[in-house]
Amino acid sequence: MDEQRRLPYHTYTPATYANVTGNGLRVHVHGFMSYENRVSRSRLDWSVETFALWRSTIKKNWFKKGYYELSPSEADQARSIMSAWLELPISDAKIDIANPFGNYVSFPGKTSSWGYYDDWVTIPLGNYQPDNATIQAFTLSVTPHLPQRKALTYKGPSALSTFNFSVYVVPPQGLTIFSDVDDILREAEVWSIPKQALLNVFARPFKPWMNMPQIYAHWAIEIPSVHFHYASETPITHGWFYERGLQAYGYPAGTYEMRSMDWGEVAHITPGPRMNMLIRALETFTERKFILVGDTSSPGCVAAYARLAAEYPDQVQCILVRDVDRTREDNWFSIDPKLFASIPINKYLMFPDPDSLLQLDTDHLSRVANGTATGCFPPSVRPANSLTPPARVHTKTPDFIRALGWRLNCDVLWMIGKRATERPDRHCMFDRRD
Repeated sequence: MDEQRRLPYHTYTPATYANVTGNGLRVHVHGFMSYENRVSRSRLDWSVETFALWRSTIKKNWFKKGYYELSPSEADQARSIMSAWLELPISDAKIDIANPFGNYVSFPGKTSSWGYYDDWVTIPLGNYQPDNATIQAFTLSVTPHLPQRKALTYKGPSALSTFNFSVYVVPPQGLTIFSDVDDILREAEVWSIPKQALLNVFARPFKPWMNMPQIYAHWAIEIPSVHFHYASETPITHGWFYERGLQAYGYPAGTYEMRSMDWGEVAHITPGPRMNMLIRALETFTERKFILVGDTSSPGCVAAYARLAAEYPDQVQCILVRDVDRTREDNWFSIDPKLFASIPINKYLMFPDPDSLLQLDTDHLSRVANGTATGCFPPSVRPANSLTPPARVHTKTPDFIRALGWRLNCDVLWMIGKRATERPDRHCMFDRRD
């Protein structure tokens, strides 16, 4: 414990949203507080290869001759991400939040046993008059107060630091684009379990999905007061990778939400987190209209969207779903076509590529934002490149058979009549590289 007390610590609080109430600015604050975990390079490499890779390695040897070897930059990134995952959570810490209005407020409660904090904070506005027509950004500061038994015993560079995060005050009316991230905004190949998915999560740099940043930038310019909310079920310890990556490739500024680190709570280790994120946003901005963006490689995400479209029909005006099956034959996830049975045909759109979204009329979406129109497009206008949900009966058996077939093809059949340096199929990229 004495050694732990001497370790620098930090907090990570993603950019978040706020709404104006009669009591002040109501801010949703969630984040993670931890000590740096100073592990040796060899232990860090062992952790990467044990927990973050499958048939891949930082350095080949005779036993791993057929493995994919990470490049130096990939190995460095895997170490950086694994270091964040190995950090030591700080429990029972209190938090003060400073704001531009000249006062401090205390975060209700303390950090959990996993170092996580998640609650609403109300900040008095004083003489500030919010603008109800545009989104405004502020910077708030988090000052942690560690419990006495864990207080730092040295004046290191981060011993008594404050940590800043952005807050976007979202007007009560307008349009919010609630977007998943993996395989809709960035390439993750979550269906390529386990090898490709793990490489994309831990080792490969953030790579946007085709020209999707340009599509979002176009919406940001053409739709007044649009709010972008980026939500992912990746643990919050990995959130900085998503936030920096989206910003680096020109996605519009927005708010972020990730999975809690409270693994002891059932809602945080099931598909529940995404539903909770959506309901929180819908019930915070009851007058705003929502566009929900996802993909078929996350069936739970699409199911949550469809369910909330039925429960909040006035607010959820449009569901945009990338149909991964149409462009990636190796995707083995599928969605239940019955999900869309009760949704009006102009309130959802399945599309194969980002350019298909250019057919959406931004003037129509602007009218949706102010409540004078409904749906992704007018009922009489169906985009030419739109797709329809699959008509096949949905069961898990075909998904399992497809997954088993690809794993046999990529990981087993290469041994029969193929050299280890060959790719059995173009969809098995890097699975057999000498």
